[in-house]
Amino acid sequence: MRGWRLLFLVFGSFFIFYFIYNTFIKKNYTFFKSYKYEINDFDTSSSTVSFDAGKTLRFEFHNSYDDEVSICELRVPENYSEDKQIPIFVWFAPGNGSYSVKNVPPFIDFDEYFVLALPYLDNQLPRIAIQNGYIDEFWDYDRPMFEYVIDLIPNLSEDIRIAAGYSSGAHFVGSALDRDWLGFTDFFTGYVIHEGGGAPDMTYKGIKPSHKILVTYGKSINSYGKLVADMMTQSHENISVYGIADTGHEINSQTISYIKNWIEENF
Repeated sequence: MRGWRLLFLVFGSFFIFYFIYNTFIKKNYTFFKSYKYEINDFDTSSSTVSFDAGKTLRFEFHNSYDDEVSICELRVPENYSEDKQIPIFVWFAPGNGSYSVKNVPPFIDFDEYFVLALPYLDNQLPRIAIQNGYIDEFWDYDRPMFEYVIDLIPNLSEDIRIAAGYSSGAHFVGSALDRDWLGFTDFFTGYVIHEGGGAPDMTYKGIKPSHKILVTYGKSINSYGKLVADMMTQSHENISVYGIADTGHEINSQTISYIKNWIEENF
């Protein structure tokens, strides 16, 4: 009799936890989309997006579960023209993330590239999500925003699509390559991972032979990026690795110069 009570208590506790988790904790990230321009007079009345050269577009996404608002920004290149294919550079920021394109380092020519900045799930750290087994939810969160914005661009380059991240952002990109996220590894053609790149399995099974990948790290510290580079190059040949002298866990002028030159040479 005591065994049945114990069994009932265990199963009862499980179902109570499951109900509370799904009802109050777990978020259903389904979005309806609207956009706003980054100008003083926000305009949400238009049904089309105007890609004015040099303009930054701000998109708002409302979570249908709790009506929270998520934001990302897209900067239109200064030399934008409907008559040519435009490359895109998607940035994943350090720390808790940022949707602002103003925080994107000058790794590329802003006159020629679309630049998109995406936030992180609830402003959380990808590193913590990796440790606790829910990093996949970060892409579940970003993917509706990403695909909505991408679908708006009529003349996006097929060949030059770069995802880049530093620190937390490098862990995000590394996890994408490790987990082989649908809509990520089959979209991007190039990757830049600086001072990070950790992932759940560290096998990076999403890396394809056609991908061009750069892993950089500071040589002035015992950088985790060095471990990532070693793990990637064990099973993949299309990895460029560079340790930056006199550099720690930072982005300095040497970092910018090397990464920018690598992109220009490879794309």
